[in-house]
Amino acid sequence: MGPWPCLCAAVAVFLLQAWACCLWLSHFLYGPLEWLWRTATMCRMQPFRKRISQKN
Repeated sequence: MGPWPCLCAAVAVFLLQAWACCLWLSHFLYGPLEWLWRTATMCRMQPFRKRISQKN
C-alpha cells in the first residue's frame, strides 16, 4: 500500500476506535484492563458498570 491508502486506513481505524470507546464508556466506568488494574492494586472489587439513575 502507498502512503495515502495507509493514512486513510489509519484515520479510519482511529475514528472507529474513538466511536467504540464512546459507546463503551456510555455503559461502563472503566475499560476492562483499567478495571483489572484498579481491582488488583486496591485489593477489592471495583464497580464496573455505570449505575442507571432513575429520574421521575
